[in-house]
Parts: sequence; C-alpha cells; structure tokens
Amino acid sequence: MVQTNIRRLQLKRGYQIKRWIDSHKVLFAVIAIAVILLIGSQVFTATYYKNKAAPHTTIANTTVGGQNEAQLRKTIQSLRSNIKLSLKYGGKSVTANADDLGIKIDENGVTKKALATSKNLPMVTLLSHTDIKLAGSYDKTKVKSYIEANFPELVTKPVDAIVAYSGDLNQYVVQKSSQGKSVKMEGVYAAVDKLLASPRLSSYTITVDTAAPGISDESAERTADKLNQTLAAGIIITNNGKTIWTIDPWTIADWATLKADTASGMYTVTFNRDKIKNFISNTVAKQLPNQPVNSKAIADGSGNIVATISPGHNGQVASNVDGVSGKVYDAVSNGKSATINLESKDSPYKVNKTIAKDGHWIEANLSDYSVKLYDGQNVVWSTNHTAHGKADTPTITGLYTVWRKVENQCMPNPPSDQPLCNIHWVTYWEKSGYAFHEAWWLTGAKEHTGISHGCINMYQSDAKTVYDWASIGTPVWVHY
Repeated sequence: MVQTNIRRLQLKRGYQIKRWIDSHKVLFAVIAIAVILLIGSQVFTATYYKNKAAPHTTIANTTVGGQNEAQLRKTIQSLRSNIKLSLKYGGKSVTANADDLGIKIDENGVTKKALATSKNLPMVTLLSHTDIKLAGSYDKTKVKSYIEANFPELVTKPVDAIVAYSGDLNQYVVQKSSQGKSVKMEGVYAAVDKLLASPRLSSYTITVDTAAPGISDESAERTADKLNQTLAAGIIITNNGKTIWTIDPWTIADWATLKADTASGMYTVTFNRDKIKNFISNTVAKQLPNQPVNSKAIADGSGNIVATISPGHNGQVASNVDGVSGKVYDAVSNGKSATINLESKDSPYKVNKTIAKDGHWIEANLSDYSVKLYDGQNVVWSTNHTAHGKADTPTITGLYTVWRKVENQCMPNPPSDQPLCNIHWVTYWEKSGYAFHEAWWLTGAKEHTGISHGCINMYQSDAKTVYDWASIGTPVWVHY
C-alpha cells in the first residue's frame, strides 16, 4: 500500500514537471538563441577587432573604432593637421599651425594605445568606451618666437627718458620715455593645451603686460632743469681783477656725466674733476697775459748753444690751478655762480735745443737764396746759386733735421705723369719730401727764383757738398 502511494506521487511529480517544461518551451528557445548569439558575437568581436581599435574608442574625441594601424596613423596625422590657432590683437590676425607651435605627437604611442583596446575580453571590448589623448607636446620657446615675429609691436622694452645736452640750444633737453610691452604667454600656452585635447581651429585674443620705464619724463625733466640752472649760473675766471675766461655751457656739459639709476627712478649727475683741472690748466691758464715763450736753438754735442733760432722771454704762469679747479667743481656741483681768481707767478722761459752731435748744421735763407754749412758757429761753406719753391708750392720754414739721403733718384713732377730722373745728391730734411738736391735744369737765369715744388734746387757740385757735409740728424734751419 505504501509503495503504491509512492508510485502515485512520483507519477504526479513527473507529470507536473513535464507540464512546466511544455509551458516554458518558448523561454528555453529564447535563452538558447540568446546564448548562441552571445557566443557568436564574442567570436565575431574577437575575430573582427583583432589588430584594430575597439568599437567605442576615440582619440581626442574623434571616433577610431575598427581602424587598423595604418588607418589610426592617418587619423592621428589628420588630427595634427587640424590644429590651428588664430591669434588676434588690435584688428590683426595670424593663424599658427602645428609646426609653427612646435607641436609633436607621439604617433607610435597613441597608435599602440588604440590597438590595445581590442585586447580586452570580447564583452569588455564591445561595451567599454576609451578616449585616448593625443599625448602631444609643444615647444614654448617656438610659440613665443612665433608671436614675437608676427606681433613685434607687442614685444618692446621700456625706454627711459634721456637727458642730453643740445649744442644747438646750449641746454639740456629731455628725450621722452615710452612704455614697454610683453605678451601674457600663460594664456597662449593654455590655448595650445586645449588644442591638443581637441584639435580644431581655435581663436585666441592676445593680452599684454605693460612695463613702465625706469626713468620717467617727470624725473628727467627735474634733472634737466637742475642742469640748465647750472649752465645759466655763470662761472667767471679772473686774474688781477680782469676777466680772462667765462666758462661756456658746452664746456660744463662736457664735464658732466649722467647715469640712470632705475632703482630710484632718477639720474645721478657727477662732474669730472680731472677734466675740470685739465681745462683750467691747459685752456684758461694759457689766457694769462705775458705767457712765457720758449726759445729755439741749435746746440753742439755738449749742449752748448751754437745758434739761436728764435728768442724766448719770461712770462707769467698760473700758481693756484688746484684751488681754482676745486672751486669750479663746487660751483657746478651745486649749480651756483662764481667768480674765481686765477693767481699767477713769474716763470722763466726754457730753451728747446736741437742737437748737432758733430757740430754740423745747415742754414737756408730763402730771402737771399743762400745755403750755409756751419761747424759750430763758424761758416765753412756757402752758396747763393739756388732756387726754391714757387708761389703755389712754397718752401716751408722752420727747424728740421736730415732724415734721409739718396745719391740718385727719380722724383714726381706734377702735373706731368712723367717723373724727373737722374737727380743726384738728394738730402731730405723734412719727411713729406722737402730736400736739397741737384737740379740739372737749373741755369743762371733761373737762379734766385721760385721754380720748384718746395725743394731747394742746386747745381750738382753744390748739392754734393751739402750731401757730404750732412749726416742723419744734422739740424737744418730754413727761414726768410
């Protein structure tokens, strides 16, 4: 009986299961189809996207799903070419490309990242979204250089106001200052960063910083006004109650040195003590009346005077140059007028000697056309059978020394292009070309006339006498 009941229960449960299965056949069919589709899609995904970017992959927000390596590289290159930055300022516009901005893209790295998206599980590959950055970099120096080249008016240094002396106006004037400009590069760099994230044509309006000059116009004007007061104050140098010099504005300006001190925004002005002293000593002191005049003389090898060429006389020289210089310095430094006395004292003249080591010297008197050879104070030979320079090419005068001797040579003969040759016994006494020499064209009728280009023409025998008498360094006195 028990077994019969168990059997009945089993039949009943089996019947219920069969009825449940029969009632869910459609569901089972749907699940089976879904499983088959899922497995198929996974197989398709694994096969189709092998060595390609996953379907929902983007590079810099550009869809690249399903692209192989070559296609990815082409897309990356296209994205780089799309990078354009329109820079604007004050109605002016230029457009920079990737090369102008020094942009570099890691093409290999970006391509590998895109291809790696398909190496996930097929389901992940189908469902996930990956955006890959361009991973680019740019050269900030190149960006800055591009802007400076195209907007040079925005890259200027501030110019300080300059205080300068005007010789035409005899006063100090101010050259106006100007502000400097520079581009605010941080904003430009941020615009380039955005372009790397989203390559396209982008526009950016440049902003600038201004820089004030270190020395303003107002500060320079104050300096110029102070200096002009100094120039106008008047500094007079006297001697024994008489004015001998009034210092000019341009002289004071030459003593002044102006230096821009941007830390204080002012010019510092200093006056050169050495220049002031040199001016007092070499210019003002020379205005003293009765200046000493040194004599010129020819002396023998022992220093004994054998001929006085020009006499000298005693005179007056300044005795307080240092004191006067100090007072002038104080006056110009403080912008005050001053009358300063330059004191003087007696000063004996000096003798400037030209030494004839062997006692030999030569005198050429252009008035009587004579040439004399001296041994000490004694005339040992003379002639007046000579000619000298023409009116338009006169023989120069003064005290000289023999510096060169030539036995025979050719000489220029302007205006002719042909030189004069076979000129013997040439004794040069001045380095620009003046000499005693033979003149084979000299005749009695041409003696005591001006026929040369400045040399003293002589007959051959006379020229040889002078040539033999003179040695290098022999004094030559030429005069009227």
